[in-house]
Amino acid sequence: MTHEIHSTWGEFRSAFGQILRLSKRSLCIFDDDLTQLGLQQAEAVRLLRQMLAKNPVASVRIALRCIDRLHETHPRLVQVLASQSHRIKIMQIPASLQHLRDTFVVSDNEHALVRFDLEHTRHRFILADEAEVVPYAQRFNDIWAMPGTPFVPTTMGL
Repeated sequence: MTHEIHSTWGEFRSAFGQILRLSKRSLCIFDDDLTQLGLQQAEAVRLLRQMLAKNPVASVRIALRCIDRLHETHPRLVQVLASQSHRIKIMQIPASLQHLRDTFVVSDNEHALVRFDLEHTRHRFILADEAEVVPYAQRFNDIWAMPGTPFVPTTMGL
């Protein structure tokens, strides 16, 4: 069991990379727009693809405050979503939840990365501690249960 508090973006992205490498069954992300996680990077997308390839029932759910620019900022993720839409779901949270200030990632209900406030880098990194992670997993499920706007991986137009 590891519990660490960090305060730099480098440590934050490194912790997210560790979580991606450890993910086997599920990955749940509640974030602003995914930018700070570095999920637009080729290595992060490779790790995500690897998780999905190793486990045919693995799933990814992402709840975001803003989905407007995902096509431009995360084209690799959108490409994975287009081919794995039955296993990856992205939605924009409803207006009633836009006031929430924290962000977090939960992996397999045993690892988590929690940023305390949108405006700050300070975060908590939890490894291999289901008891500490379960409240975040439940909170994600509560957020996910709210009616949001689903992200469509294809661009609409003529």
